[in-house]
Amino acid sequence: VNIKAFPTSGAPYETKTDIYGKFNINVQPGTYTLQAKKEGYTFTQFIQVTLTTGETKSGMELTLSPVQSKIKGKVTTDGFTPISGVKVFNSAVNDVTSDDGVYELGVDYGTHNSRF
Repeated sequence: VNIKAFPTSGAPYETKTDIYGKFNINVQPGTYTLQAKKEGYTFTQFIQVTLTTGETKSGMELTLSPVQSKIKGKVTTDGFTPISGVKVFNSAVNDVTSDDGVYELGVDYGTHNSRF
C-alpha cells in the first residue's frame, strides 16, 4: 500500500507499508493530510495529523475498502433472443435475468467465475 503525507504546502512525503500493513514515514514538523492507495481499493477517510519537533505518532489506522465492481451480461438462446428468469451465480451473489435477458452482479475487485 502506498502512503502519502501531504503538507499544507510543498511536495508530499511517501512510503509503502510492509506485508503487515505497518508503515513509518519521516516528515518535518507541520500539519499533514494522510492518504493510502492501492489498486482495487478506495480510501475515504480524512486524516490530518500535526507533528512538532521530535514528536512521534503511532497507532494510526488507515482503512482501505475494496472497490465494488460489476459483472454485467445478457443470456440469450442464439446470441440475439433473450432468456428471462435465468439465475446467474457468482460466489455469494446472484441475480435473475430481466425480460431482456440482462443481469448484473456486484462483486469485489478481482477474478470471478460466473455460472447459470
